[in-house]
Amino acid sequence: MDSFNIKNIQVKFFKMKDVFAFQDFWEEIRDLSIELKQMELEQQTINSLKFLRKIKKIENSNFSTFFKSFWKEKDSTLFVAFLNEKIIGYALTSSCEFEHSDFLREFIVKKKLRSKGIGNLIISQIKTSLKKQNKNHLFLGVLASNTNALDFYRSLGFEYHSLELVLEI
Repeated sequence: MDSFNIKNIQVKFFKMKDVFAFQDFWEEIRDLSIELKQMELEQQTINSLKFLRKIKKIENSNFSTFFKSFWKEKDSTLFVAFLNEKIIGYALTSSCEFEHSDFLREFIVKKKLRSKGIGNLIISQIKTSLKKQNKNHLFLGVLASNTNALDFYRSLGFEYHSLELVLEI
């Protein structure tokens, strides 16, 4: 992808009601979702079998089952980055328990296109959308071992809010 230009990236967002538009590219989203789960698996030190089962379930899904599992929350919004009509990344947000807030449930940019501003562009679109909805916060969870993601989110202004600890038994 020698002629990459951030100006050629287009970010669109879809609500659950846009299911038919989503259907046109669900396989690409599914493939990126598998890539995301595989990355999470590489970062995991526990529950590897659980992630392998999730990956297998996604790989074997059809549109209907994938859609139902992907869009668990009715108020979810899918932000999709396109380059030359090909999906190169996405983010999935939904309302969370805190008033006027959303949670970033899934976020990925194709590996070969990272560090080119695409993630910034997607997050910028999310922020614009949330502001229009009078929402004040975007929460997310990330594995402590995923230092690249932590550095990326911190560079965008995300701050530590809480800490989750795990005891392996």
